[in-house]
Amino acid sequence: MSCISNESVVGDKRRFPLRAIERFGIAEPDVSVKCCHAIAISGDMDQLIKFLPTAVMRTFNRHPRLRALVVKDEEFMAEIQPHITLDDVTAKNLLRVREISDSNEDVAAWKNWNQFV
Repeated sequence: MSCISNESVVGDKRRFPLRAIERFGIAEPDVSVKCCHAIAISGDMDQLIKFLPTAVMRTFNRHPRLRALVVKDEEFMAEIQPHITLDDVTAKNLLRVREISDSNEDVAAWKNWNQFV
């Protein structure tokens, strides 16, 4: 393990170099990357929907790289943003849930899932 760190602090925010896959996501200016995770769930959906925003908030706050924004004035560097709140999950569109049934419309939409993302 190296004692040398590439991290730096500017103002009150920590900066760090982006990793290979992270660099790929910012290779083209003004392009964003979205992640989609599709899962099939059975059970108490009301409970899941109720607490899912809290789980997203806790995940972002536990993993600082999820809160990182690219630094425009320094190549392949990112800056960790402050912890997020439950309001941020909604305001920043960090979570979107779509329920799909066996209807023809939903089946057709699922076949074109990349348009949903």
